[in-house]
Amino acid sequence: MLSSWKILLMLMVWAHVASCGTTARVLVDSTVWERPDTCNDPPTYNIHLHFVGVHLHFVGEGHSMFPDDLKGPIQAAAELWSRAIVRKKEQVVPVQLSQSKRQMIWYCGWDKTTNFIPSLTVWTNNTLHLCVRYGHSSTSKALATARPLLQDSLGLPLVAGIELNARYRELDLFNYCDYANIAAHEIAHTLGFARKIMKPFLFRNYRGRTLFRGTHTHREWSKRNTTTTKIYDARLYPVLHKKDQSHWCSQYSLDRELMLPKYDKRNALGRLPLSPVTLAVFEDLGYVVNYACADPISACFAIDDVA
Repeated sequence: MLSSWKILLMLMVWAHVASCGTTARVLVDSTVWERPDTCNDPPTYNIHLHFVGVHLHFVGEGHSMFPDDLKGPIQAAAELWSRAIVRKKEQVVPVQLSQSKRQMIWYCGWDKTTNFIPSLTVWTNNTLHLCVRYGHSSTSKALATARPLLQDSLGLPLVAGIELNARYRELDLFNYCDYANIAAHEIAHTLGFARKIMKPFLFRNYRGRTLFRGTHTHREWSKRNTTTTKIYDARLYPVLHKKDQSHWCSQYSLDRELMLPKYDKRNALGRLPLSPVTLAVFEDLGYVVNYACADPISACFAIDDVA
């Protein structure tokens, strides 16, 4: 018998199923989750999936292998970001271990021969080594979590980890599109869309709302119609989620976009839009970005008239 939280979760997400597979057990190649038509330049940023050029290491928990049917949506998400991010603006070197060696082993494993993480010894300004772990999380009820593991001289991640929570896949709640959206969201966190990395650009206004005040972000945010926004600061800069400052605030920024804090299956309907505002954040952080991979801001249902 399902516990009450499982029943509630099922009711929340069993509302609308996108046309690219029905459940996590039937993850087939999708024609719905695909990059924008303008995002067709060859991939330039290395998020290595072995066969597409991104260092993405699939790690299974214990003796169980990483599920093959989850690799496809993660690959699709990584291909989007490998085109949206071109390179870092400066040449980088590894300087800061963001997490302990224990965390590195948890996400990426360990090679006893080289005494280092397998295949993670090449550092360039267009490479992210991304370890994706699948298992039952003992510390989080989230669908997935992401964290930087090794940062470079710009403060941007060189090595990062993602953990997918196995309990949600076992409930058969999500399809190919869902997992591709979830993976794209978490990859954005591993690239730097996280409070710890964005901190130099964060500003808390007198209302207690946290804004991202970057030059490029201001430029892209100003392109939308904000003449009716009642909060003056929100006319100039987008507002981040109050709780963690690592997502957009749906009330004062964008209400249907990749970097919102909660994944709502009913709002997905295929690929969630990637706004030019989110790409501008990465440009402010120190990346060269490809705006051809962004969706029109109108697709993100930005809210102009707020209370």
